[in-house]
Amino acid sequence: MTSIISVLDDAAGLATKEFTIANASQSGRVVALIAAQNRGPANVSTATLNGVAPTGVTVGRNATNTSVGTLVAYWSDADLPSAAGTYGYTINDAGPATCIFELSGWDEVAPEVIDPSLAAGSGPQNITFTGSNAGSVLLLAAANFDGVAFDAVSGQTIEYAEAKEAVVSKVDAANDGFIVLSFGFSDMVATAIAFNSASGTDYTIRKGSTATITHTLTAGGITSATLNGQAVTIASQSGQTADISFTDTITTSGVYDLVLGDGVETQTLSVQYNIIGLTANTIQKDGASIGARTDLELDVLDAAGATVLGKLTGLTTDAEGITGQTIVPAGAVDDAVRVSGYSEAAGIGFAYKTVLGLL
Repeated sequence: MTSIISVLDDAAGLATKEFTIANASQSGRVVALIAAQNRGPANVSTATLNGVAPTGVTVGRNATNTSVGTLVAYWSDADLPSAAGTYGYTINDAGPATCIFELSGWDEVAPEVIDPSLAAGSGPQNITFTGSNAGSVLLLAAANFDGVAFDAVSGQTIEYAEAKEAVVSKVDAANDGFIVLSFGFSDMVATAIAFNSASGTDYTIRKGSTATITHTLTAGGITSATLNGQAVTIASQSGQTADISFTDTITTSGVYDLVLGDGVETQTLSVQYNIIGLTANTIQKDGASIGARTDLELDVLDAAGATVLGKLTGLTTDAEGITGQTIVPAGAVDDAVRVSGYSEAAGIGFAYKTVLGLL
């Protein structure tokens, strides 16, 4: 399922606009900025994260009342920094009620956005999606012209609310397919976005990454973690979340069971485990195989040759000079890459272009 890893509340207008991304690059990672504004006139319309424009953005406005507006923006994994860390963000106006979310387990299909402009009416009112699935994360920005309290709804979290602006989230485990506007309203704009769950799994995780896992076992008490029966590392934990580093000997992508234990009980979560890298290549010198070697070195760079995605040493070839599959720590499936390599024993240096694949 799609999971909310963290939420930053910037409704009060933080002096230092920084957001901490917990997960390094992995499939299904996404950051969303959700903002609601009551201002004469509403002008919130653009945002950046780490200096990068959003992958997708929707600017909501009421059809007849210029004082209410919303901004819903998101950055997919390809547009996020590859490393976990704290990064600056900007919004073109300091005034809107803003929350920023890090999510994991998204199916990476362009999210559905519903953007109604509403005249005076009564709540509650459902905003219904046509294509969301079980485990989707639904996010809502609502800006109201007149002050009316935003009521709590079972299954939803009010991330921020005052009389005229609200940001709401919902993890739609039951596949309701809607998020609720839970107040009466005057002129209003409400923008909702659905990040669908990937393959019905609990998490989508890349080999070699560290992911934040939410569990229902003893708070701070996880003592064991295995993926497909292999031990993985519990890097840290707090409450009912644990940061787990996925270093293992699994070499094939697939759906695997992640089993957590606290010494008393266990909990099993389903993980879409993605291993990304170079498929097999045959290395030749003067048209002939270099044979079996154990000293192969490869540098993998992005298509422009500007960013190193992996520096790999001690690789081997078989008697036919075939490298076998090679895991690359950064970059996404189908990314074009430049590969340069060297074998001292074979007396050869080489370079070629290819694309990363799912291994």
